[in-house]
Amino acid sequence: MTGTEMFDAIAHIDEDLIEGCLSRMKARSSERRAHAEKAEPGDENKTSERRRTVLAFAALAATVVLVIGFVSIMHIGRESPKPIDPISADSPAPTTAPTQAPTAPEGYNEHDYNALRAFLETEADGIRNGERLNAGYSSRDPRTWTYKRWDQTVELAKWDEEGRLVEVTALVEGYALSGDLDLSGCDRLDKITFSSESIDTLDLTGCPLMKGVYIQNGALLKLLPDPLVTPRLSISNAGLQYIHWVAVPDEEMNKNMYDFDLTLHAEGGGSVGVWTSENLDCLDVSVDGYPAKGWHFENWYGTDGMKLENTEPFGFDWFHVPEGEEKPITGKYSFTAHFAEGEQRFAYSSGHAAYTEAVTRLMNGGGADDSLWRIHSCDVYFRLDEDAFRAYSTVEYYRVSTAGDYVFEYLDPIAEYPREVGEAALKRLYLELPAENGWDGWSLGTTAEGFAGEDWFMLKTVDDTMQDIQFACIYRKDGGEWHEFGTNKLPLNQPVFSAYVINDKVGFVGYSGKNLDEPDGTYRKVYFYRTDDGGKTWQDMGLELPAEYGWPYPGSVLSPVFEGDHGAMTVDATRIDLSEYTPSEELELKLWYETFDGGRTWTLHDEKES
Repeated sequence: MTGTEMFDAIAHIDEDLIEGCLSRMKARSSERRAHAEKAEPGDENKTSERRRTVLAFAALAATVVLVIGFVSIMHIGRESPKPIDPISADSPAPTTAPTQAPTAPEGYNEHDYNALRAFLETEADGIRNGERLNAGYSSRDPRTWTYKRWDQTVELAKWDEEGRLVEVTALVEGYALSGDLDLSGCDRLDKITFSSESIDTLDLTGCPLMKGVYIQNGALLKLLPDPLVTPRLSISNAGLQYIHWVAVPDEEMNKNMYDFDLTLHAEGGGSVGVWTSENLDCLDVSVDGYPAKGWHFENWYGTDGMKLENTEPFGFDWFHVPEGEEKPITGKYSFTAHFAEGEQRFAYSSGHAAYTEAVTRLMNGGGADDSLWRIHSCDVYFRLDEDAFRAYSTVEYYRVSTAGDYVFEYLDPIAEYPREVGEAALKRLYLELPAENGWDGWSLGTTAEGFAGEDWFMLKTVDDTMQDIQFACIYRKDGGEWHEFGTNKLPLNQPVFSAYVINDKVGFVGYSGKNLDEPDGTYRKVYFYRTDDGGKTWQDMGLELPAEYGWPYPGSVLSPVFEGDHGAMTVDATRIDLSEYTPSEELELKLWYETFDGGRTWTLHDEKES
C-alpha cells in the first residue's frame, strides 16, 4: 500500500476518538493495579494476563498515532481535493488551466497541443470547456476534442502529419464556453473559423501562415494581432473597435492580386467587421459597422475624412468584382464608422396588403400608380405565438448587444391559423422534409417566411445559397380540416418567389430566374407553374417575355390575385435597352399578366412608359 493509499484509508479516523480510548485505557490500567494490590493469592496469573492485554492495546494505539503523523508529514503542502460546485446562476470567473503543461501524447507537437488543451481545461462552475463540448472529453486524447453541430460531429482541430495544429473550427455558440483562446505561436495554423458568444479573447499572434480568419458572434474580443496578416478575413459581431488587416500576395489563393492594407475604426458605441467572399478567383469585401445597445449607426467616413455616400445600415461593399472578372486591390485604406447615442430600429415590410389592393384595382380597370411597380416581393412573416400561428406584414428589429443579437417585433398581423397546424408545418419545413432529402442540418424554428391566404399558407426556406434544400409546405383548409397540399414535391429546388392556392386541387408557384441557367442567356423565360391535382404534379405555364425584354435580369412574377376566375399578377424585372439608352441607364418595366379562366391561360400587358 502506498503512502497516498494509506493516507486515504485512515484519513477518516477521528483522532479525538483515539485519544479518548487511550485515556480510558490508562484509567482501566490504574484500576487494575489497585485491584491487584488487594488481590488474594492465586490471582497473579489473571493479573498478568490483563497486563499483557493492556500493553497490546497501548502498542496498537501508539502505532496508529505514529502512522498518522508519518503520513501527515509526507503530505505537507498537499491541497485537499476541492468539491465541484453545482452550476448556479452566480457563476464564478473561469479558472485557467494549470501553468505546468503536460507532455503531449505521441504524434502531437507539444506547444500546439498544450495551446489548445489549456483552453479546453479552462473551467467555470466546475465544468471544463472540453466537457461542455463533449461528455467523453479527455485532455490526453485529442480525438475526443469534438462537438456536435446540426447533429454532426465536428473536430475542433486538424493536425498535419507532424502533429502540428493547422486548422481550428470552433462553431461553438450555445456551449457557454469561457476564458481565452490563445493560439499564439502555432506557426503552422493557416485557418480558424470561430463563433462563440462567451469567449473573451482570441490571440493569433505568431501565426505567419494564416490564410483565413472567420469570426462571428464573439464576445468583446480583446486581442487580435496588429496587423492581422491574411489573404481572407471575415469578422462579424465580434465587438472589435479596431481592425488592421493586411492582405499579402499568395499564389495559391489569389494569384498575387491582393496586396493592400485596410484599417477600420469604430467611433462611439459600436464595433466594426469585415466580410469577404469565398470565391478564390476574386475577392469581394463588405465593410460593416455594428451599433451597441443604446446606440445607432450614423455613417462611414473615408481615408480623407469625408463622409461616404450611399452606404446601407450597417455597411457597404468596399470592393466588388463582377462575376467572371479579376481585379487587383493594392494600396492603403482607412475607414471609420461613426455611431451616435439613441437606439434605432429597422423595419421590413412585406408589401402584401399594398400589393393585393393595387393589383385588384389594376384588374378592375382602375389603373396603377407607380408604387405598385416598386413592390418586388409579397412574402409575409410567420410566427408561432402562444395562442395561434400568425402571418405578419411587417417585422421590426433593433440591436441589443455587441454580440450581434437582435430583438424582433412582429407588427400588423394579416392572418391567423390554429397553433397546432402552424407547429406541424414548421416541423415539416425544418425537420421532416430536409431529412427526407438527406439533410439533417436544421433545428426546429418558430418563425418562417412564406405566403398567406385566407384558408391556405405556404412556408419556405429563404437561403438561396443552399440550392438543393429549398422546401415549402402548403396547407389547405378543406371542410374545416387542415392537411398538407399534395406531396410538397415542388417543380424546382429553388427559393419560391410567389404562390397562390385557389382550391384543394388548383394552385400556383413561381420562381426567380436569377439562379437558373438559360442556354440562350436571354433571361426571357418566366418560371411559373400550375397544379391541378392538389400539388402532386406541376405544369410549366410556358410564360415568356417578348424579345425586347429580359436581358440582363430575369423576369419573375409576383403572387397572383384572384376574384373568381379573374386574376392578375405583376412582373418583377428590369433591363438595359441598348437600342435607346446608354449602358448606365436602367429602364423599369411595368408588365403584368391577366387571366379570365382561373389561371389556365395568361395575357401579358405592358404598362411601360417610354
